[in-house]
Amino acid sequence: MGTLMLIGALLGAPLDLVAAARALEHPEARPGTLRRLADLTLFELQAARRAGLGYVVAKVAADPAVGHVDRVLAVRAAAVLGGGPEVVEVLIPLTVADEAPEAVVRAREAARALSQLHESGALDGALAHADPEVRALAAAAGAGGAARLCPLLRGDPWPRVRVAAARGLTFHPAETGCLADGLTDAAPQVRMAAAQAAAEAPVPALRPALRQVAGDVAAPVEARAEALVALAALGDTEPAGKVLDTHLAKGGIAPLALGAVRALARAGEVGRVRAALASKAPRVQLLAARALAEAGDVASVPALEALRATLRGRARDAVDDALRRLGAADPDDPAANDPE
Repeated sequence: MGTLMLIGALLGAPLDLVAAARALEHPEARPGTLRRLADLTLFELQAARRAGLGYVVAKVAADPAVGHVDRVLAVRAAAVLGGGPEVVEVLIPLTVADEAPEAVVRAREAARALSQLHESGALDGALAHADPEVRALAAAAGAGGAARLCPLLRGDPWPRVRVAAARGLTFHPAETGCLADGLTDAAPQVRMAAAQAAAEAPVPALRPALRQVAGDVAAPVEARAEALVALAALGDTEPAGKVLDTHLAKGGIAPLALGAVRALARAGEVGRVRAALASKAPRVQLLAARALAEAGDVASVPALEALRATLRGRARDAVDDALRRLGAADPDDPAANDPE
């Protein structure tokens, strides 16, 4: 079959798997075929996987005789097609390749593909790559466990890698004690990521460090807010309660008050969340309304109806949605006021 015929065969539907495999052997047809393989319907994807096309594509990605762009497209297609251990073994060497610019691009794509395939164990070697994005992709996937991620969190020169290490530790919830180091990092984004990770994987030993962040007026507000949520995950809502009380009494620092509402909602303290409806900050009011609806707090309906009367536009719509979810009658529905 000629190249033009191969390309033509791939333009129809459903996908011709035999034609696709043959087209991968032809440089002219290869790019279009690889793009097609990365964008299959569910039916086509299942058929391609049964046919083992993922391994065929992965071999294209690993072939040094193939052009760089096609190799990148092949990695992306392999991430969609999968194919088990054989595909993983082919992609691993790409993640630890040399520092040549094109090799770095392929390493990034391969690391992203293995992460997408949930093969974090295959990314252990990528944690030592010279390129920070490759390291970050591997770390965010949880590669290496705490033994590798904690040193990255403490000492990698790139904040993005330290952020990724904090996130990756959530895959190892029993080993997140080193997040305490991230909570004192000089980079605000790392401190916030460490606090978020602590909320996802609560460890009692982190409570002192989280308390320190939550109460540090010099710390980034976003990190303080995440620390409040992480403390609530440990059953400690006192800091969140104090923040909300201060906000309601004095106003200001809405981002921190939002964190307090999230924390109290996570702990199931609906009465204190209900109090947040009295905030002067619309974002705090609406977050509280949404949290009360999610909690199914029917007792909050009168307070929500009172809040609704003070709002207009999208804010009122948001409260209406909360009221509907709680089973309250729509005050704008004529039938709601019909005695019959």
